Amino acid sequence: NELLFAEIEYMQKRELELQNDNMYLRNKIAENERAQQQMNMLPSTTEYEVM
Repeated sequence: NELLFAEIEYMQKRELELQNDNMYLRNKIAENERAQQQMNMLPSTTEYEVM
């Protein structure tokens, strides 16, 4: 019974850690997508080099 309680407690902590990691990664992905969109809006340097 004690062991079961300890395992449940551990699993709950682990779940919170995973949720936090998940949020962190989602924010990183969103950040990278925003940066990529901004890069796509800028004219590429190769266009200037061709002229």
